[in-house]
Amino acid sequence: MDHLILILCEELEFAYHSTCPDEFRDRAGNRYQKCSQDEDNGFYDWLRSVNGEIIGVRWYPYYGALIGKQVRYLKELKNIILDDDLLCITIYFDDQRIIDEPHSCDQDFLGNYLYFSKAGKCAISFTIETLTEKERLSLPIR
Repeated sequence: MDHLILILCEELEFAYHSTCPDEFRDRAGNRYQKCSQDEDNGFYDWLRSVNGEIIGVRWYPYYGALIGKQVRYLKELKNIILDDDLLCITIYFDDQRIIDEPHSCDQDFLGNYLYFSKAGKCAISFTIETLTEKERLSLPIR
């Protein structure tokens, strides 16, 4: 199973792994550890542009999947929209914001782990196995 891990920081970072590791390091060397062994922490929709490129992901965490005070910093990040009740987190990969809504309602699940660093920063994994080859190629490499 292929996974995309999004490191939620001011400049969104992307990591790709064939499996979800128990821990990993970001580019700055900060260590992130998986906070649970449960890979089903919500469902998500891949956000597609009108050209069919993946431009982001909308994640609906299950109740209790997030620890509210630890992720409040997400509201300050430019590529993330966090609703007040923490029921939905929208993560844009760049400045593209025009979504083809009818083609952005996958409701994928599994392969969805939460990671935290000692500094309280968060990362989230998503399986990309359901994406087409064209969609995978549209994912950012950073």
